[in-house]
Amino acid sequence: MQPSPITDKAQILLAGGGHTHALLLRMWAMHPLPGVSLVLVSDQVLAPYSGMLPGLLAGEYTAADTHIDLQRLCQAAGATFIHARITGVDAQQQQLLLEDRPPLRYEWLSINTGITPSHISGSDEHAIALKPVSQLRERWQSFLAEKAPHHVAVIGGGAAGFEIVLAIHDALQATAANTAFTLLSAGGLLAGYPLAVQQRARQCLQDAGINLHEDFRVARIEAGTVMGETHQLEADAIFLATPGQAPAWIRHSGLACTDDGFIAVHDSLQSLQHDHVFAVGDVSVQVNHPRPRAGVYAVRQAPVLFHNLRAAIHGQPLKQHRPQQRFLSLLRCGPRTAIAAKGGLHAQGHWVWQWKDTIDRRFMRQFSELSGMTGTPGHTSGSQPMRCGGCGAKVGKTVLDTVLAQLDVTCDADTVIGLQQPDDAAIITPPKGMQLVQSVDGFRSFIDDPFWFGRIAAQHAISDLHAMGATPHSALAHITLPHGNAVQMENTLLQVMTGMTRTLHEEGMQLLGGHTAEGAELSVSLTVNGFIAARSALTKAGMKTGDWLVLSKPLGTGTLFAAHMQQRTQPEWIEAALAVMLQSNREASERLRSLGVHACTDVTGFGLLGHLLEMCEASHCGAELFLDQLPVLAGAHACLAAGIESTLAPENRRFAERISNLANWQTHPLLPLLFDPQTSGGLLASIPADSATEGFTVIGRVCQTPGVHLVL
Repeated sequence: MQPSPITDKAQILLAGGGHTHALLLRMWAMHPLPGVSLVLVSDQVLAPYSGMLPGLLAGEYTAADTHIDLQRLCQAAGATFIHARITGVDAQQQQLLLEDRPPLRYEWLSINTGITPSHISGSDEHAIALKPVSQLRERWQSFLAEKAPHHVAVIGGGAAGFEIVLAIHDALQATAANTAFTLLSAGGLLAGYPLAVQQRARQCLQDAGINLHEDFRVARIEAGTVMGETHQLEADAIFLATPGQAPAWIRHSGLACTDDGFIAVHDSLQSLQHDHVFAVGDVSVQVNHPRPRAGVYAVRQAPVLFHNLRAAIHGQPLKQHRPQQRFLSLLRCGPRTAIAAKGGLHAQGHWVWQWKDTIDRRFMRQFSELSGMTGTPGHTSGSQPMRCGGCGAKVGKTVLDTVLAQLDVTCDADTVIGLQQPDDAAIITPPKGMQLVQSVDGFRSFIDDPFWFGRIAAQHAISDLHAMGATPHSALAHITLPHGNAVQMENTLLQVMTGMTRTLHEEGMQLLGGHTAEGAELSVSLTVNGFIAARSALTKAGMKTGDWLVLSKPLGTGTLFAAHMQQRTQPEWIEAALAVMLQSNREASERLRSLGVHACTDVTGFGLLGHLLEMCEASHCGAELFLDQLPVLAGAHACLAAGIESTLAPENRRFAERISNLANWQTHPLLPLLFDPQTSGGLLASIPADSATEGFTVIGRVCQTPGVHLVL
């Protein structure tokens, strides 16, 4: 029987991007639940698959082979992805706590954050920990960049330590053949495995020339030394592969915990004391059926979690999960060779590695082959109550007041009436001898995360003030929130307004007030105010023949985010683009004024060509544009080559008729970049030819002939 659609939209918050949540997202992509929104919070865009990490370190796999693109997976599932570090849970207030940003309230929460390294005195300073696995690739790259070590020690005699010491050995053979290796185990090697498997493992270590010290209990780690309880070992590279421990914040969450600090759950995967909280993977313990920590258990929990979250929302019976007693263990033990063990059966050889490789690649393939799963962030299909228009579409006062109470809003001496004493309108007093500069700009959200969207939307609007050379002062905001219940709307409004006000504060601005309304999707517009000395504003007019044309930021946001919507970008492209979009144009504006800038504008929706033509028309001149010298964001060139463009690009392409020699440049790969609309783009300016251009890219020069001319 199909559950009835939910009329008051529910939200499930997924904390952490572990294997269970990744599988749940894939299941959700195939079978979304009408009326329910799904939000994933993770500090990593690329989640590593632990089963292939030894092969990654040994050079048998690439990073792409071994990592799940969580952002792309969320797109396929119609889920919202929030890139943030989780610092805790407040079970009493039903909040997920995040680093350096407001918490998220939850209705239903599932935790799959993984574990942290076991604490050994000195390990943070002098060892490389394998946990959390999500940070291992960065630490490994730093290790490889350093001078080859004379002696590598790996602490931990379990499966992870065994595989890792052999993987490091294999990785360094070509570049550091004289490096010595030692594996330290507090007990016997591979405790819990059959004796025959332990013997095979010892032989593998011996064949590779790796020293094994069993019953070596580490007391502390010092620079270049592992201090044992009875003796010590010198090593200039130390890796920590000991069993992990639960994150410290769990003990302070209010959730029921085991004696060693893990989240205690029923067989339904629910918290013992909080029915609205589920926990899976290494961070949890099924109190009725405790098992050792292994990825296979997390994988088997996924279908149960998928069913139980949906059932819990509808008040239906939950499934009970009983983890298996035995499972197949496949251990990499050398170049393209592995050991298989299950119960009393075991085998070793290249064919075992091929078997493991097939299983691992099949597991990862389900996260890369997502064709046909075209989700929409915040997917909430199904019956929804009719929404009012007019003033009935305003966000409720309770939600608004709750959010405003959590914001840091201050007023300076120029503000007569602002948010500290809200009225029907704000009143500001311009400083004597100054002119008021105003602009309004905004757009609908192009990324999932409302916090970062709020920051970028504010930066985009403020850019108009910097282009005029004005000192930013204050802003009014208009925010449209997607339809949802009180918890969802409060979460979105708090996140977007916190991001927005943080950018305003960084620019020395204050939020005076604004308006909130309901709508189909999140959008933000800001009216920004600034002051400037009379008759000193920078304008689009004033370019002089012979001036250099300079640009303060690279181009390509339009094509990149069009490709992102089609799930055709790499995570690092989007992260780099967002970082550029968050950059203020304040320093660029100040630098341009010091150079005696003649004309200035910011590059936004009309693209570089459209805004350059505006300057040419206002200045009654033309421009020579160095197409080969345009700065380009990472990945934008590939997106343009694939024919991916923003929906505004065809309209901007109409400016091409103003290019005098267009016929000679039709096949140039960067020609489409001229029509690419920019979000929070850079400043385009005309400066004297004898000016220093450090910090800018020279992209052309001003000429007398009207129009734009492309030159080498």
